[in-house]
Amino acid sequence: VNAATATNFQDKVNAALEEKFSQQQQAKDTISALSIALSGIPDCDFLTEYALAVSKVLDADYLAIARLNPYSNLVRSLRFVVNGEIQENISYSLDGTPCARAVDGNCCIITENVAQLFPRDQFLQDNDISAYSGVALKDQDGNVIGVVVAMTKHKQERDFVSRTVLEHFVPRLTYCIASAEKLDRYSWAISHATDGIWEWDVVTGGTVVSEGIEKILGYPKGKGPYDLAEIEKAIHKDDLERHKTALRTHLCKDEPFDVRVRIKNGDGQYHWYLSRGQVIRDANNKPVRMIGCYTNIHDLVER
Repeated sequence: VNAATATNFQDKVNAALEEKFSQQQQAKDTISALSIALSGIPDCDFLTEYALAVSKVLDADYLAIARLNPYSNLVRSLRFVVNGEIQENISYSLDGTPCARAVDGNCCIITENVAQLFPRDQFLQDNDISAYSGVALKDQDGNVIGVVVAMTKHKQERDFVSRTVLEHFVPRLTYCIASAEKLDRYSWAISHATDGIWEWDVVTGGTVVSEGIEKILGYPKGKGPYDLAEIEKAIHKDDLERHKTALRTHLCKDEPFDVRVRIKNGDGQYHWYLSRGQVIRDANNKPVRMIGCYTNIHDLVER
């Protein structure tokens, strides 16, 4: 009995090793083929071509490249593929999802029954998802900026291949995301010649405020407002509603967002600023991001 048990155990070990080596070779071959196919794709098209290609080779029913707002725990997809076709982007909360585990632990691989393991994830429930592979997207400083996810309605038999393929392209994905966002901010700065630039993720609520905001609002370095909510608190009460109305009108009707407001400066005094911005819309004309600036016009107004 002991000899038979030992033989059976050894057979299982050999089978596991054979499967491991097989998946390693599959992963290597898949990455090589994808690298060749995607090598000539420009950065502006890479997210789309990557999403389509990887969803195909991993036989994924759903694939998403999503941007994270760490302050609100929300993510917004930048590319969303369903059954091999690009679809309208979605947004969702990380609470109770395997994506939260991927973000916290760099990756999350579940080969089957993922919907049962995460009953609060309505997307998994509604779409009968069985397997999930997710990898965190990190920038050069090690900060998580998003996640890339592949999901199937069937059991995932090649979990090592899925993880390895997703992880391999993380540097290129994060570079393309950062480059696109930086280019939008740069184009706005050039066209409006100002140094108080801000960016707002309309879907998740995340904001980016340039260092020039501190200078233009009269704050010492490192002491100024860190997001748009802080700046809004500093707007004069008589100007705040007008500012909010102009913003809503811009988002809903595309009318120019160009309004004069008084903002409490670093010295505690109110100064006049020109607040301007431009919304960026997706393929379905829905607002997804907005880039804007503040220009000090106090001397012009007070003359």
